[in-house]
Amino acid sequence: MKQFFGEGKLFGSFNQSEDYFFLKSDFIKNFFDSLLIPDISDSLLFLRLKAIELLLYLSSERATKDIISKQKISIEKIGILRDIQIYLDNNLDRKISLTFLSNNFHISESKLEYLFKDTYGITIHDYFLIQKIDYACQMLKNTNNKITDIANEVGYENASKFSAVFKNRKLLTPREYRYLNKIIN
Repeated sequence: MKQFFGEGKLFGSFNQSEDYFFLKSDFIKNFFDSLLIPDISDSLLFLRLKAIELLLYLSSERATKDIISKQKISIEKIGILRDIQIYLDNNLDRKISLTFLSNNFHISESKLEYLFKDTYGITIHDYFLIQKIDYACQMLKNTNNKITDIANEVGYENASKFSAVFKNRKLLTPREYRYLNKIIN
């Protein structure tokens, strides 16, 4: 990094032997979003300025306030969230309610909703739906199973309802998705 930024005073305040982590804040989100802008982000000067901007932020009072204002999640709560994620991933064929998860993992519904969204960036419902659709995509690509059977595998008794949800997420019906993937492969 010294080679990239030089021997400036700013860089000297960051010790390479310590572990640093990025905190989740609006600044960090906007910072990384700005790196996705084509053309501009290809500029070495732009990247250097963005790196300096990040270092300034991390050494500022604002970063300290962002760290302090974040709710600390206990190791136990992180374990519960991970267990819930694993449970959802292993039970894609079921309908699982927030109340069910709350009761079985001994955490209030509101706390569970808040912690899951804060940790994973999406709601439990959206996470579960994404996992179901991703699994359905794999099955559509890699098997010749009927769409009705695939719908059942991801917890839909009604293939029409499954197709509507699938199309809403993928902008293609399951049949169109399968057909396009067969052509590509």
